[in-house]
Amino acid sequence: MPNITKNLVALEKWDFPENATKQLIWRNFGIKLINLFTFLFVNYKGMLSFEIHYLSEDDLLAEQRKYHGPNDCVYDKVGEALLNLVITETGMMYAT
Repeated sequence: MPNITKNLVALEKWDFPENATKQLIWRNFGIKLINLFTFLFVNYKGMLSFEIHYLSEDDLLAEQRKYHGPNDCVYDKVGEALLNLVITETGMMYAT
């Protein structure tokens, strides 16, 4: 994406180099934010509907047993995917 934004800013032929640099920075920042929000929207089930459930002690123990082992917690999966996204974005930043 940074190469595409560089080419677009170059095509626009800004009068001052400072304006071109500002445009480049803001556009890359916006693209990264859109990427992050798209990631969160796709991966985080229940992001838009937050509910608090009150569980009894037996239900709480059953929930804890359900999330340990092969069935990881949803939040762990989202955290792992977010870490992969950060590593990928960092690698792309240094590669381009």
